[in-house]
Amino acid sequence: MRKHLLVLTFICLAGLVLAGPGKRALRLIQKHKFEKAEKVLNKGLEKDTLAPAVHYAYATLYFDSAYTHVNIDSAYSHVLKAEAQLTYLDDRDIAKLVKIPAGPQHIAYLKDQVDSAAFYRAAARHTEQSYQDYYLTHADAAQRPEAERRRNEIAFDEASRLNTYESFSHFMEKYPEAPQVKEAGKLYEIRLYEDATSDNTLTQYRQFIREYPSSPYLEDARQNVLMLQTLNGEPDSFQTFLNEYPQSKWSPLAATYYTFLTGKTPQNIASPLNDSLVYLLRLDSLPIFPVRQSGAFSFYFSDGSNVKGVQLDSIPADYLCGAIKGFAFNGYEGNAAVLYSRLGEKITVGVSETEPLAGGSMIIRKGEYYGVVHPRSGAVLPAIYDDIRQAGTLLITNNRGRKGLYSLMGRKILGEEYDLIQADDHYIFATVDGKTTLYFKSDLLALAENRLPRRPVITASKTGTNHQLWVRIPGGNEAVYDSIGNEVLAPSGQALKQAGDAWLATDSQSYRLVRADGSLWLRGTAEEVLSNGKWLAVKSDSSWSTLYLPPSELGENALTGSYDSVALVGDEAVLAYQGEKAALFITQNDSIEVEEGQQARLLIPQTVTRGITNKGSFFIQLINSRDYSQIYNNTGKRIAEGLLSHVEALTDSVISIRRGRRYGLISFTGEELLPVRYDGFSLTYPGIATLRGNRFGIYLPGVRQTIDAKYERLLKPYDGYLWLGRKKGKTGLVDPLRGELSSFEFDEIRHWNDSLFLARDGNTWNLYTPEGGQPRYREMSLIRPFGETESDKRYLVMVDKEYGVLSTDRGEILQPGFDEIVNVGTEAHPVYFAEKEVREAGVSVVVWYDEAGKILIRETYPLEELELIYCD
Repeated sequence: MRKHLLVLTFICLAGLVLAGPGKRALRLIQKHKFEKAEKVLNKGLEKDTLAPAVHYAYATLYFDSAYTHVNIDSAYSHVLKAEAQLTYLDDRDIAKLVKIPAGPQHIAYLKDQVDSAAFYRAAARHTEQSYQDYYLTHADAAQRPEAERRRNEIAFDEASRLNTYESFSHFMEKYPEAPQVKEAGKLYEIRLYEDATSDNTLTQYRQFIREYPSSPYLEDARQNVLMLQTLNGEPDSFQTFLNEYPQSKWSPLAATYYTFLTGKTPQNIASPLNDSLVYLLRLDSLPIFPVRQSGAFSFYFSDGSNVKGVQLDSIPADYLCGAIKGFAFNGYEGNAAVLYSRLGEKITVGVSETEPLAGGSMIIRKGEYYGVVHPRSGAVLPAIYDDIRQAGTLLITNNRGRKGLYSLMGRKILGEEYDLIQADDHYIFATVDGKTTLYFKSDLLALAENRLPRRPVITASKTGTNHQLWVRIPGGNEAVYDSIGNEVLAPSGQALKQAGDAWLATDSQSYRLVRADGSLWLRGTAEEVLSNGKWLAVKSDSSWSTLYLPPSELGENALTGSYDSVALVGDEAVLAYQGEKAALFITQNDSIEVEEGQQARLLIPQTVTRGITNKGSFFIQLINSRDYSQIYNNTGKRIAEGLLSHVEALTDSVISIRRGRRYGLISFTGEELLPVRYDGFSLTYPGIATLRGNRFGIYLPGVRQTIDAKYERLLKPYDGYLWLGRKKGKTGLVDPLRGELSSFEFDEIRHWNDSLFLARDGNTWNLYTPEGGQPRYREMSLIRPFGETESDKRYLVMVDKEYGVLSTDRGEILQPGFDEIVNVGTEAHPVYFAEKEVREAGVSVVVWYDEAGKILIRETYPLEELELIYCD
């Protein structure tokens, strides 16, 4: 059995060589006898398909360009088979192949030739597929890396030509090892972001953040959310962003805007950020003042701390007088104009002017143009505008006469294509080519997203109650909108006017009364309709009915009554006539009977007409032909009657009446406050001046106390309770309860505090107690207001030709002894620049004090440098 196996193996191995057919075929090929060579090879394969010499000859045949059926792929297939079968041969068989010649070197050489030819064919086609086919087929060809490189380039170029996130994704999936994968990944992320947010809407950016939390453009999307979400500039919109994205890199900026809009730190933020905002708030509340040190200007806060790292060679002159406002300040470093934040951060260069805006931003001027910067985000609007102004929480730009509208954060709302833009807390009026379009604050997002809402073109407008807006549109139609753009009354030919909180729409035959929410209250036909602030009167079928507009506890009122005629009395009442009877209606249930021939007069208190108090009570005077009057309060109660030649409502609880030639005062209920024996009254709030003869007094209705009329001039309020009277040309203090407190020996008295008053006698001032006695300070030749807060007033005083500072709360802050004192801080946080010249030494000593008189900084300057630091 073993002998048979050895014989079989020998026979098989010998068949592998088949030198004869291969050798004969190669000779025939050399002679271009291709058909005979093909027959020889076919017979050779019939005997044994595993014949390297035959496959080599086949490869040579298919690779010969003179062969009719030349085929590189077939040549490559046979050369691979020849190469593979070499592994089964021993050295003796290899030697036989070499003699043919079809040895390993010949096969390898032919394979290289085929590889090269196949590569040039792929190169001639120069397509991704041709190189990919070569790459997959010619696994060990020398040209394979080049084919791979060219394939990758072509595929990446095609992905770049398509330039979609799908094309780059397909490239990365198909060729993950390509060197362009990194760049493709970047472009994929860009195109994915652009595609997902192609409409630049808030909704798209929010969806992108949800769906692609690991995107490198996540923060860019969050920035867009911040800018679109805060278009209205309301603090709550910044707080909402902080609630949604507390870890965003834009959260500190949102928190900064919130902080400077509200003066508070936002909620739900990390402690380090909160601490920095508290610090920013503190810095924002403290004024900054410049100090010249070592030939340059440094800057300090009113607590004495330094703005680190800032030294300017020159500064605006008004900074020397305490005019540094906002979150930044400017000056020059050499010839370069620079802008620094209060934290000492250089924001930008080339700035010559600044103006603070809401949220910590600043309008800056560079050359002839204006822009907006924020110390936390840098440029908000580039310095390319002729003018920028703030309108509420929006910015209006002017670029060569064309107006645009932007948010506080610089997001474009309306481009520079308008002749005029006006904006307030609710409405935006945009005019171009003589046409004004009305937009609403609620439209800001749609405008910024280029989803222009359909809004009316208007020719006139007027704001009503509840922030509703009456408009007239071309053609004469009128409409009413609420503050968020809803139609309360759609455009129509009816004339519109406010009736209480409702709207009245009328034409020649009908009327509609519409509630503030746009729902219908009443409608009907009418010959005539009248209204004021409280009443609606409708004439139908020659008869009048009335409606009290304010809501009652029982629900909405309805038209009532049937009258021959009506007349409105001011904004408060309606006078209705029926036959020989008439009634003056004040409310739905309160009325006053009016006799024939009587006239009704509405009495509005002077405290209301002069703007001292808000609208309150009113009174009605009924007058007949004989000057006989009846006075009613706004509940319909009669409080006075008689021959009253003059009646005046002074306050909502006091009426002046005149009988004959004398005047008296009565209350809201008719009680006599002052008898009718005065020559006149005048409102001197919070009192009522009284006149008897040529002497003046005061009646105080709040406490019902009287200062007798015995003074030469009208008494003036001193502190809300005490009054200043004048006798024999001198002034003194008068207490309504205790009488005269001080002697009447002063030319002028001013309030100081609860225990002292400031008085001038001739050219000198001093402090006194209301009870009199010796002066409590030194004689002052000058005293002028020097700032105040709710609890304190400060005065600049001069004693013996030297200045000092006195406070009503702190007393002496700076003892008189300076040649000049200037407040370079603010009223809330004063910083006193106090200068004293030492002429003998040729120097001037300057000391900066805080509001309590504590020394912050002391410097000595040569006299010739004084003008560099002096507030002119």
